[in-house]
Amino acid sequence: SRLYHPTRSSDGWSTEYGRPDLPFMLRDMAEDFGRRTCVFVCGPPSMRIAVSRTVADFQRLVVGDNGIDEIYLHSENYAV
Repeated sequence: SRLYHPTRSSDGWSTEYGRPDLPFMLRDMAEDFGRRTCVFVCGPPSMRIAVSRTVADFQRLVVGDNGIDEIYLHSENYAV
């Protein structure tokens, strides 16, 4: 996929194109997970796979003794 550099308009707004780094974003959000967390994803196969793999890695948090009971993934394909 082609990545574009963000552009900033004269009014201060910036526009970025492309998909965000979802695994990075999820790992950052994981610091604030509660005892039970559900991650929802709806998108193309590559997006669902990236999120699914990241959430599967989070299962180690459930197995460890750190106060997390459940991390659930709900994944859907959108129909175009």
